[in-house]
Amino acid sequence: MKGFAPNNQVSDIHKIKNAGGILSWAHPIVTPDKINDDFFEFLKKHGIDGVEGNYQYNRWDKEYVDSIKPMREKLIKKFKMFVTGGTDCHTKSLF
Repeated sequence: MKGFAPNNQVSDIHKIKNAGGILSWAHPIVTPDKINDDFFEFLKKHGIDGVEGNYQYNRWDKEYVDSIKPMREKLIKKFKMFVTGGTDCHTKSLF
């Protein structure tokens, strides 16, 4: 699908994959308009292996996160991707 990423980013993805790297799409809740079949197909086609799905930090409203979860999980399963979780927290320590 055209228009999602500049050619140099797609090239970088292929370089990482060819070197044995594993790639995951971080922070999909920032761009809910991309949680759809077309974008997931694009990700899979270009070697993205996983999608962030666990949010431990308090920046995001739980209701909002929960509202996006069913569609995101359906697409992750459909495109046989794995789920990642971040521990970067941004505003609050986990400890």
